[in-house]
Amino acid sequence: MSRKIRVAAAAAIILFVIMAAVGYSSEKETGDVLSTSGVESSNENVFKVNLTTNPITVDPAKAVSESELLLVRALYDTLVDYQGGEVKPAIAENWVFSEDGKELYIQLRRDAKFSNGKPVTASDVEFSLERVLDPNTASPYAPLLAAYLGGTAVSTAVEPIDETSLAIRFSKPRWDFLELLGHPAFSIVSIEGVIDSNFGHAGTFMEPGPPVIGSGPLKIVEWVNKRNVALEPNQHYYSVVPKVDRVELVVNDSMATTIYDFGAEYLDAAYLRTADINKMILENPLLKDRLFTGSLVDTYFLSINPQTQFFKDIETRQAVIAAIDVTQLIESSEIFTVSQSPLKGLSRSDGIYTGEPKKVLENMGYGQDKKVLELIFSYPSGEVAAFIARNIKDQLESSLGISVQLKEVPFQGAAMVDESAHLSLVQWTVPYSGNGAFFPYFLGQGVNPFIYGNSLGEAGLGYFNQIGTLKEQSQRDQYYTLISNEISQQMVLYPLVDVKNLYALQEGRYVPGSLKTILGITNEKEVP
Repeated sequence: MSRKIRVAAAAAIILFVIMAAVGYSSEKETGDVLSTSGVESSNENVFKVNLTTNPITVDPAKAVSESELLLVRALYDTLVDYQGGEVKPAIAENWVFSEDGKELYIQLRRDAKFSNGKPVTASDVEFSLERVLDPNTASPYAPLLAAYLGGTAVSTAVEPIDETSLAIRFSKPRWDFLELLGHPAFSIVSIEGVIDSNFGHAGTFMEPGPPVIGSGPLKIVEWVNKRNVALEPNQHYYSVVPKVDRVELVVNDSMATTIYDFGAEYLDAAYLRTADINKMILENPLLKDRLFTGSLVDTYFLSINPQTQFFKDIETRQAVIAAIDVTQLIESSEIFTVSQSPLKGLSRSDGIYTGEPKKVLENMGYGQDKKVLELIFSYPSGEVAAFIARNIKDQLESSLGISVQLKEVPFQGAAMVDESAHLSLVQWTVPYSGNGAFFPYFLGQGVNPFIYGNSLGEAGLGYFNQIGTLKEQSQRDQYYTLISNEISQQMVLYPLVDVKNLYALQEGRYVPGSLKTILGITNEKEVP
């Protein structure tokens, strides 16, 4: 009997047992339109919300900005949903690990289809993961996937059994692999759609652009670069099709304009910040009782590239961090709060620089009448990121007597590709709380210890490998904490501030169910 037949037989038996005994639900979160007023709309239902930055791509393997990830989650589905620390079925209807945790068998939904009506197959799943690792894709998530697979190529780790089932093999137990598969980067794309549309290359999706064949609840029908992206329901979606005629995502990186558009009811929902909503209410008190809001938290990190010559020394990294006064940053704007990141901060008494960061640099030969030190500090687009970058630049220059050159980058992953970027500002939107959520989601963006192998050190990488051997989530969470401590000690990633972002919803508007979780909108009144 061939290995493929043995795998197929084992998978069939185990999956049958799962479906009979475990009883995983095949239903995703309902895609019904949500009404905050309880009244059904009889007219054309067009839902408009702003995008804070212009999306460059909707390639799941490349999407890094919040706007891009929002689009990816609307256009594609992943094998599983990972919400609130719990793995739930999506395109994968059922799954089971082998007893030793080295093989994962997955059964796909038989009614999962792409937006062109063709079924999602195990070959599409293999292809989707394969292209993340393909160097030609240049995905920032490739090292993360490779780390979970033990460095093996997907073609040798993933084996389709038949049209709707597959096996994934690991060199070591990886009980945590399903958590990774809930990340939007590993969404399932169509082989046909990628090949026919030259998918993922620069400019592909700018107007006029070819259509995108997605696996999610919505599909793109129009894209006007730097202006708007229009979506319509995917009538072939396996779950409840959103009862909305059209979703328009309006590109607008000016918060003042967004506030005006929302106040004029041009936008049905708006991505704002707590301070912006408070200003709206002060100008128009009647809005207070008409707003429905949900919130997400953006955490801004200072990322240090330890591969550059200057920052290879941990003492230097600590000195630069110690020169930053986070309290001053928070007091400079009403929108910032203390970071709640799993990573630890650094007080001036924690370092080996004895409280004088400038002396560390002077002892290394930098400073007045010595070598000129110019740090490059890259940051993503957006008003908040630019404000933080300018503030940190001013602090470092005044505290250390160095020169800091600011460099805006189109997406935050670019900073770490460019080895000349000593510092970068990373924005991370918290999808849900918990250490277990932090690492599978965050390590695909910004500093990645699997790209820069020495960032975590032997201990950190050992913790990561140990996580995969632990079957229980509660046990894995303990090791996520250990990794967090290791990153904090190495000072390759430093939490600066949090910004509470709100989605404000107009009274009586209808939200497509597929966007409810993405936007964080609730149908309950909240006072900002």
